[in-house]
Amino acid sequence: MTRRASDFGKQLRKLRLENDENQKDMANKLGVSVSFISFLETGSKQVPLSFLEKLTSVYGVGEEEGFRLACAAGAQAMQFVFNPQTTEQRIFLSALQFHFNTLTEQQFLTMKNQLRGHS
Repeated sequence: MTRRASDFGKQLRKLRLENDENQKDMANKLGVSVSFISFLETGSKQVPLSFLEKLTSVYGVGEEEGFRLACAAGAQAMQFVFNPQTTEQRIFLSALQFHFNTLTEQQFLTMKNQLRGHS
């Protein structure tokens, strides 16, 4: 189990509990099995994009929460390819990779807004 899968599972469980639902309620609402919800919450299965799309739609998840869910869900299956051209870029990418999982929520939101061009 990866840390990211665990992060998604925690977020999924939180969303379920915030809606006063058990796993069966959520499964019925999303058209999946109870065991599938359980596997996602424990990080035993990867999160299909179609499930993530349905989850955010059915539960009316906002942009910020949807972004966090997508990052947590996608990171376990996603692979990024970077082609740094300079030593400085290689050092920066190595540092980013090393420290990414330790960012606080505020640091993450600040970085995301800067990358989107917002101050």
